[in-house]
Amino acid sequence: MSKMKKLLILLLIIFLCKGKILADSKTKLFVNINSPSAVVMDSNTGRILYDKNAQEQRPMASLTKIMTSIMLVENCKMDEMIEVPKGAVWLGGSTVGLKKGDMVSAESLLYGMLLPSRQ
Repeated sequence: MSKMKKLLILLLIIFLCKGKILADSKTKLFVNINSPSAVVMDSNTGRILYDKNAQEQRPMASLTKIMTSIMLVENCKMDEMIEVPKGAVWLGGSTVGLKKGDMVSAESLLYGMLLPSRQ
C-alpha cells in the first residue's frame, strides 16, 4: 500500500471518528464515535468489526472525496496533467474555480478535492 493511500485512509478514520480513544475495564482500546452512524469492516474478509446505526441511510458526505482521492493516487502520477471536462466544472460543494479545458496536475486536483465542503 502506498504512503499516500495510507495517509488518505488515516485521514478518513480521523474524519469519521471525531472522538477520542478511551480504555475499557479490560484495557482494550476503542474509539468514542460522536457521529450518528459508522461502520468498520475488515477489507480482507468483509466482516463487520463495529457498527453504529449501520442500517440507517446517510448522505455520502466526504467519503466520496476520500474514495475519489484514493482512485486518483492509485491511477495517476502526481505530475500528470489532466484536462478539466465540462461536466466537472460545477458539481456543488467545494469549488476551486476550474474552467472547462483547464490543464491541472493530478497533485493539484488531489489537494483541491480535499478542501472542506461547504456546510
